[in-house]
Amino acid sequence: MTKEKIIYLRLLKNGLLRPFDSVQSCIYNLIGIQSQHQQFGEISIFNRTDPAADQNILKNLYSSHEIIKTWGQRTTVHMYSIKDWTNISDIFFGNIPVVNKCRNENPEEFDRLLSLLDEKGEEMKILSKKDILTITEKSSGHFSFDNNGLMYTLIIQSALSGILFGLPEMPHTKSFIHYNNVNIKKWEFNNDQQTETLKNILLRYFTFYSPATLADFCHWSGLKKSFVESVFNEIKSSLEEFSFDNKKYYLPKNDEDYLSLKDSSSFDDNKEVLLLGKFDPLFVCYRHKDWIATPAQEKEVWRTSAIIESVLLIGNRLSGTWRYETKGKNMNFNFFMFEKISTSEKKKITKKAENLALFQNKNINEINFCSY
Repeated sequence: MTKEKIIYLRLLKNGLLRPFDSVQSCIYNLIGIQSQHQQFGEISIFNRTDPAADQNILKNLYSSHEIIKTWGQRTTVHMYSIKDWTNISDIFFGNIPVVNKCRNENPEEFDRLLSLLDEKGEEMKILSKKDILTITEKSSGHFSFDNNGLMYTLIIQSALSGILFGLPEMPHTKSFIHYNNVNIKKWEFNNDQQTETLKNILLRYFTFYSPATLADFCHWSGLKKSFVESVFNEIKSSLEEFSFDNKKYYLPKNDEDYLSLKDSSSFDDNKEVLLLGKFDPLFVCYRHKDWIATPAQEKEVWRTSAIIESVLLIGNRLSGTWRYETKGKNMNFNFFMFEKISTSEKKKITKKAENLALFQNKNINEINFCSY
């Protein structure tokens, strides 16, 4: 294996060179799409589906609750398939430090507030953030957390307890739906089920983010190695292992993509141009960044305050970052290049930008290219 082959396989498995056939399969296979900024979560889906997702398809999936929002890996809000709600709860319930810290200050009061959210949610069906804030304001004095901090901690815990899930909305989630609205049994924690679910999540990760290391999985999930390692060892026999650059990589046993590349001296060059949005799944899922970025590029992409910039890929190369501005129905794209590009590559980038603008029901006003 070579670095170029690893990059190619990751792009392929992640749905960027071989798109998923629906929004649902994209979100399910990738075990959620990070979506604290809703528009960038939707861009991640748009880049990975064929036929391409459009706003009407997404709105229908949101309103039917086939896609929901809850908190999972890295204590970050994601869009998930409704089928994964219990799986995410199985794994992350009790594993969110900020929730544990808040609850441990006053367990009885915290659990009482959680029960109150359950009661109010069942009564009202949908709770707004304002509704939840009103409930928490009466009791925030019992915690060191302020009103907003307590509110968000209770929202996260109610989502991981199978009580409420977020409705995907622009620009961010404002409404939370009670579990009775999707006609499912209330989730309950089970230690044996947690182990089985973690096996399933590990296998899915090493299918759609492979090749990857165990350290990569821990980085992506936010779970400690001590929590994961024994379960990983149980499924290790189902995985192919190879070493590169003093790291052990894993992917499914007898994986056809891997087998076709492993012994070949060359493979078809990837010439695809990709405009990946902020917090794209491919750029949040690996611990080490040198698989695609130089140290200088890493500083520009993985910024302070956990910001991950939108990136431009040309083939296997990290060629730059980009941002857009909107005003009414118009969009401006600004590309910040790590390298010189050809006229033909500029044309491909322009076409991709036009498609992205169309997805967001906008018109392109300007496209600017600058150097770092």
